[in-house]
Amino acid sequence: MMRFEHGKTGSKGRGYRGRTRRGGAKSEGPNDVSIRPSPTVPALSGNFMKKIQDGVAAKGGIAKKLFDMGVRAGMARFGNVHDRPPVLRRAVNFIPHKLADLIVFSKVRQAFGSDIQFCVGGGALLDRKQQEFLKAIGVPIYQGYGLSEAAPVISSNTPFAHRIGTSGKVAPSVQCHILQEDGSECRMSETGQLTRAGSPHSGYLPRSRYWTAISPRRTG
Repeated sequence: MMRFEHGKTGSKGRGYRGRTRRGGAKSEGPNDVSIRPSPTVPALSGNFMKKIQDGVAAKGGIAKKLFDMGVRAGMARFGNVHDRPPVLRRAVNFIPHKLADLIVFSKVRQAFGSDIQFCVGGGALLDRKQQEFLKAIGVPIYQGYGLSEAAPVISSNTPFAHRIGTSGKVAPSVQCHILQEDGSECRMSETGQLTRAGSPHSGYLPRSRYWTAISPRRTG
């Protein structure tokens, strides 16, 4: 059962593994340049992060120092993205981050494929450090939440509304409420279960007659 707190966004979601041009369901990491921009799951994005860090560490020297400096500067500059850090912090970290982006990060991004702009993640909680790291190097990952019965998206971060550590805004076609066990709606900061309505799923056979696409359903 999923538990949600009013005022916060859930972290679990349904996702997909990366796919290559040949239709394979698994990627070995960012060195596989046949990957197209695609949804991802935490295990895959974590593997990307580790391979990038290991590759830079193997090079060592100035490249590693510049990379580490750029990641720290990017994290400090962007914060959680939605709530912008103070102006002074952004100004101090702007040049170090841009320098690393020009010299190192741009080469790292080439390993993901030429067209990549961002990833969308689900399937489990996306580690905050993964999100901050990938945002810093210019490949942001947007966490979402969903269910197969919701076909499958309920909410997601997007390039236009992004806050690291959340599962983003509810999709326009879905209505969500956080309810107590007795069915009453939770107040701010109370914990309850997320319910959704408005998704096209009409139920599982042979009992689909007990479901309707517009009636609220508990996500647990």
